Amino acid sequence: MASQPNKYDRYSRQAPEDIERTIAYLCRAFSNATFKASHIIGNKVDSTTELYRYQVDFAYLIDNIQRCPSYIMPKYVQEANDLITGIKALVA
Repeated sequence: MASQPNKYDRYSRQAPEDIERTIAYLCRAFSNATFKASHIIGNKVDSTTELYRYQVDFAYLIDNIQRCPSYIMPKYVQEANDLITGIKALVA
């Protein structure tokens, strides 16, 4: 007999499909924003650039979204959206 999820479990997560769709959207938006701003934030390979720092920050946010409980996830999604908006503001 399969066990039923506890509806009172405060650490329950959202459906994996929703998380994966959210992450896919954020990755596409980040990729588009960094592509358009790459001439401003650098694309050098010889040293740490601003682009590299944005990529590291975004990777940590995605990791947090994947691992956090569902009630904290909107905070990290908003931080990722703010990061993307900040990159887009560099181009404008």
